[in-house]
Amino acid sequence: MSSIIILGCLMLGKGFAWLVNDHFPAAIFGMLVLLSLLLSGKVHYEHVFPTAHFILKYMPLLFIPSGVALIEHLKLLEDNYWQIPLVALLSTLFTLALVGYLMQRNLKS
Repeated sequence: MSSIIILGCLMLGKGFAWLVNDHFPAAIFGMLVLLSLLLSGKVHYEHVFPTAHFILKYMPLLFIPSGVALIEHLKLLEDNYWQIPLVALLSTLFTLALVGYLMQRNLKS
């Protein structure tokens, strides 16, 4: 049952990704669908735990392709060694400032 729920959320995510011309990963949409089902109470934690536990147990294997891609693009990373941390820092500060501003505005009203 837990596999069916998780795969169903992934299929819905693939449908959403198709609707937006595959500009976003289907897995992200699928996780958002699963999150909304869990938060709404339509699906309970116990229903997805068996498959989710198995997937999370072997999740480090999914990072191997990312590590290989980093090694393959090492020259590109070396060429932009200061720009990448700068963009990460600036985007973090911008997000922090924006969230702080929006929270202050919401708390005042």
